[in-house]
Parts: sequence; structure tokens; C-alpha cells
Amino acid sequence: MNHNFSETIILDALLQILEKKEFKKITIKEIADKCFISRSTFYRHYSSPLDVLAKSVELIFKNVHKEIENNSHSYKDTFIIISNSIKENSSLFRALYK
Repeated sequence: MNHNFSETIILDALLQILEKKEFKKITIKEIADKCFISRSTFYRHYSSPLDVLAKSVELIFKNVHKEIENNSHSYKDTFIIISNSIKENSSLFRALYK
């Protein structure tokens, strides 16, 4: 299974579960079952459900930083880049602040 594909389906599964269940009650088995992978595949990419969220947020921030460095010429540009990132990743951010 492709590395990025596995990480994407794991995050998607976690976000779907978060819509119905409190974060601290989510298990790795539950995430793995939701995206039809083994627990060992989960552990190949992440150490815990919190690690899934942390690495996802880290990647978002890296991408935003890179885009700002390459395309921001004003505060307005920077604001638009950040706003677009929040909008594109709204389900993740909603889950973090639930």
C-alpha cells in the first residue's frame, strides 16, 4: 500500500470516527478496522491516534509555510493562504477543537 495513501485513509478514518466519538476513547483497532488495514500497517505510519493528528497538523503547517515563502508578497497574501488552508482542512481543525 502506498505510504501517502495509507496515511490519508488513516486520517480520514480517524476524522470520521471523531464525528461520533470522543478522541480519548478512540482505539487504534477501531481506526484500522474503519479503513480496512491491519494494526501493523497503522503502526508502520503512526504510533497512536494523537500521532495521526500531530503529523497531519505538522504537514499542513509545513505546506502553509512553503506556500507563504513562495507566493506571499503581502499580509493579504499570507492571510489568504492561511485562510484557504484552514478551509481545505476544516474537518481536521473542527476535530481538534471539538
